[in-house]
Amino acid sequence: MKNRIIEIATVTLAAGKTEEDLVAASDQFQTFLSTQPGFIARTLVRKDDGLFADVVEWEDQASADTMMQAAAGSPECGAYFSVMNLADNNPATGVAHCTVLAQYQA
Repeated sequence: MKNRIIEIATVTLAAGKTEEDLVAASDQFQTFLSTQPGFIARTLVRKDDGLFADVVEWEDQASADTMMQAAAGSPECGAYFSVMNLADNNPATGVAHCTVLAQYQA
């Protein structure tokens, strides 16, 4: 688990987009993401206030960085980002990378 990274991207919907649009685009995005080196897991969540978060676990920061570069040319990523309200049209806005210190499972 050493150096694993949790990437947390906060998401708000673009005007006219629905939660169903987000989930459908998320499913497409997952086909791209699952082929990326260092990808471990991903969860899309909704808070009660309508804010969403995409939580991705990576083997290391280099893997997360490599995916962001690859995303620029991916139609699946473009479709996913198109349902989001992105500041300055930059998908990296609102993304935080956190180093895993400990992880617990049932």
